[in-house]
Amino acid sequence: NKATGEVKISQKRYALDLVQKFGLVDAKPDVIPMQPNLASLGATGISEEEEKPFEDVTRYRALVGGLMYLAVCTRPDIAQAVYRLARYMSKPMVVHWEAAKKVLRYVKGTAEYGITYGRNKELFGYADSDWASDRDSRRSTTGYVFMLNQGAVSWKSRLQPTTAASSVEAEYMSAASATREAMWLRTLMADFDLGIGAVRIWDDSQGAIGLIRNPIMSDRSKHIDVMHHFVREKEQHGHVSFKYCPTDSMVADMLTKPLPVAQFVKFRLSMGVR
Repeated sequence: NKATGEVKISQKRYALDLVQKFGLVDAKPDVIPMQPNLASLGATGISEEEEKPFEDVTRYRALVGGLMYLAVCTRPDIAQAVYRLARYMSKPMVVHWEAAKKVLRYVKGTAEYGITYGRNKELFGYADSDWASDRDSRRSTTGYVFMLNQGAVSWKSRLQPTTAASSVEAEYMSAASATREAMWLRTLMADFDLGIGAVRIWDDSQGAIGLIRNPIMSDRSKHIDVMHHFVREKEQHGHVSFKYCPTDSMVADMLTKPLPVAQFVKFRLSMGVR
């Protein structure tokens, strides 16, 4: 519609201004924002050359801040890469600067992209995690996205606040984060007289779904913080409903780690970014 078109034009102008500001007008566009085989952006697993401090810290912060605006407003496809780079604002290294420029080259090639919405009014979400993905802290990454009218309306990619002892715990913590967001979205829709039933949330962990529906604690689950167990209550009360989906259909996977081109494009389109 007209409003969507105007937003796309505005964000395209902003993206191209960012490309010009950082001198990448003649650079070759990239097809993905971050390499899937990138081992780490932290102090572990990078070469001596890449480990050198990047001297112009202000310039790095300006680039990541500019990309963050796009990631928050209209470009969930770059959210994982940008939020990952934002962890190194205080002391960026050369490897971080090169990774940030790669994201900008991807933005250059997709400057006209934005979220396109359809007519399906169902609200549903995807929740995922990447267990122990940060090689320095061994904390996991939470990713979730909620869809309405066939386009993304809310998304997040962030490190979990504590270290998960298992992949099921990491998935359970992601489910709890997604449930909190689902509750907020239900309240918002009610304010607009758009009351809905249970918000369906897709998850690719059978273990996490089993933990949500089984209140019996075991040696493998009793260490999970009580703060995350409210997800059980919300499903029992009919506010959310967790369903299993296979990993190759898990759209939120794009918000937890870099993906190969085919998977990345598939999930980007699923979010309505085109």
